[in-house]
Amino acid sequence: AAPRTCALRSVKLLERGEYFGFSIDGNQRFVLADSLLVTHNSALSELVCAQTGLDHVLVNELVMTHGLHDGFDDSEQFNSYILDEDKLLDFMTERMESAEGGALVEYHTCDFFPEHWFDLVVVLRADNTVLYDRLEQRHYAPAKLQHNVSLEIMRVVADMAAESYHADVVREVDSNDVDDMDRNVHNLSTWVADYDAETGTAAAATDGDGDGDGDGD
Repeated sequence: AAPRTCALRSVKLLERGEYFGFSIDGNQRFVLADSLLVTHNSALSELVCAQTGLDHVLVNELVMTHGLHDGFDDSEQFNSYILDEDKLLDFMTERMESAEGGALVEYHTCDFFPEHWFDLVVVLRADNTVLYDRLEQRHYAPAKLQHNVSLEIMRVVADMAAESYHADVVREVDSNDVDDMDRNVHNLSTWVADYDAETGTAAAATDGDGDGDGDGD
């Protein structure tokens, strides 16, 4: 199937999102990229989507729009929707396992997705100081801010990716500033093009955007 286009309307500095993920499909499989906090994750997703013709799938929007959650945790530490993983996976399975491909799925973590969905897992990492400043600018409550910084310090998402997927498909890259973002857009877009050329299939990508706590910001 021909890849779908994703028009880039605008890119602005928002200082939002603790996590970022990519998933790229081939042979009905996908590549997943995750991270704890990343720089300009929404802009990065839009740019990769625009350059590769990937269909942008926002998991947080699916969760909120289709009720794929078990309510809202309004505690200071989380202040987020409680994800129902079974409902989400049931909802996404047809799209992810279709022959259509060409999807960029945006979410903040990866460990509960079926391994056979993905061909590449990209973990974007942020310096703890950079992460702290971003969350502070987003006016995170102290408990939630410390929780997310602790996740990065302890490599929670990076370790999830390493434990959930084969080492050959997991990559960690820096995502601290605009230069990192430009480099990541170039490298990921090049990977998609090379994958398409090697396999003769339309590339698909899953781009994860969201908070470490899954609040759907």
